[in-house]
Amino acid sequence: FALKRAALLIQQVAGGDITMEPKVIEGNLSEFHEVDFSTKRCNQLIGAALSEELIEKILTSLEIEILTKSTENWKLKVPGYRVDVTREADVIEEILRIYGFNKVEIPAKLNSSLPNFPKPNLEAVQSKVSEMLVGMGFSEMMNNSLTTSEYVKKFGNDFLSPERDVQILNPLSLELNVMRQSLIFQCLASAAFNQNRQNPDLKLFEFGKIYQKFEKYEENKRLVLLATGKNSPENWNSQTSNQDFYSIKAYALSVFKRLGLDTMVKFKPLKKSILEDGLQVFVLQNKVGEIGWTSSAVRKYFGLKQNVFIADLDWDMIIQSLSFSKIKYQELPKTFATRRDFSLLLNTEVTFGELEELARNADKKILKEVGLFDVYEGKNLPEGKKSYALSFIFQDSEKTLQDQQVDAVMDKIRSSFEQKLGAELR
Repeated sequence: FALKRAALLIQQVAGGDITMEPKVIEGNLSEFHEVDFSTKRCNQLIGAALSEELIEKILTSLEIEILTKSTENWKLKVPGYRVDVTREADVIEEILRIYGFNKVEIPAKLNSSLPNFPKPNLEAVQSKVSEMLVGMGFSEMMNNSLTTSEYVKKFGNDFLSPERDVQILNPLSLELNVMRQSLIFQCLASAAFNQNRQNPDLKLFEFGKIYQKFEKYEENKRLVLLATGKNSPENWNSQTSNQDFYSIKAYALSVFKRLGLDTMVKFKPLKKSILEDGLQVFVLQNKVGEIGWTSSAVRKYFGLKQNVFIADLDWDMIIQSLSFSKIKYQELPKTFATRRDFSLLLNTEVTFGELEELARNADKKILKEVGLFDVYEGKNLPEGKKSYALSFIFQDSEKTLQDQQVDAVMDKIRSSFEQKLGAELR
């Protein structure tokens, strides 16, 4: 009957032609089917306490018959034409539809539990970082795990030793006679290869293993980033700057931020290294890599004509550090943030990292961000001094901050800078 009615409406509205009578291909619908139903489960899913009388009234209005009824468990007889009501959850949905979604109160508090997260999928994590780096303009390279022992002999700098070389028993050539102890040398060779083919502006990365011999053979997976030349193509409406140490540092920090580790990253001055100068990178107390630039001697050996900046990261240790990253949820703040600035005269050896650490130690509740927005060294400053301009962002998520609260923290920060770093407020 319904199909015939639809056909007549199509004929009336759209001008169609009815060419045949309805033809039954399959058998008739079953007259009814049975469903087990629990009033307790019904109230749990709906989130409201419906009385048995109300549930029974709704079911009756839907032409769903109650065959048997116990304390909580009922057996229902659902008409066959209700083809979408075949499970208990379907019955509960129908009850909620009639009862009214708007009648279910939204609780003031929601409780949820997070499962124990499994170990990270190493390939997926690497893929995400690779995609991010490619999106930042990097190109991935893949170098041979075999290399020449000359690299370590010339530039090991007490950091790498020929004694730790994993020798190849039957090398094809002197250029492929050991397993690599570092990704950096082949990375530099790749940069020189590109430079010699009119491609001097490079951002390259590689995931690869290094191999060393101690009491036993060891291998370690690493991630190396390289930046050299201009940081963007020439353009008529913008100036192009060169890659520098702060560029490679920002690229490396992007990796840690993508993995949720950026708040745990700390830096210390570089000591023994293949790199000429730069910083050691730590996640909490674990060293996870180095950031710096190559010496003029290294650049000359590889035939590089411009500064090359490197981030050599211990990928295995970074993966281990993912266990330190905890998911935190917090409500969006209801108040506005407050900003205060300091202009400081400092000794040249003082770093922004030291200033930030002291500031955060001074207050851990309302101080949200510390930034460096101006640096000056040179004329009109005493010798061995520099000027830093710092910004401080304060916010309380629950109430509007009073000037007295912010002033008290700023005084504490200023006092810490003066006592521990010899800073002068300008």
